[in-house]
Amino acid sequence: MAFLNSRITVEVPEIVPLARLRLAVRAQRHLGVGQAGLALAFDLTAADAQRVSLSRFAAPLTVTLRLGGSVRWASRPDRLRPWVGY
Repeated sequence: MAFLNSRITVEVPEIVPLARLRLAVRAQRHLGVGQAGLALAFDLTAADAQRVSLSRFAAPLTVTLRLGGSVRWASRPDRLRPWVGY
């Protein structure tokens, strides 16, 4: 499943009983030269066929972030390199 113009993809194993997956972007901004901070924040929610919210899965989901156009990588010092938290 792809979200945000395919910048975020979520791979769901077939054994996960998933009927709905929703991604809501809370914050998004371009980081310029020398800027640090939050480039992207989102909430990912899921529900099964009975519309019961899922917070645990029988197998891991894979979330891939493609931040290439959000940050000018060449201008960033090592201390401002990106990291992903959850």
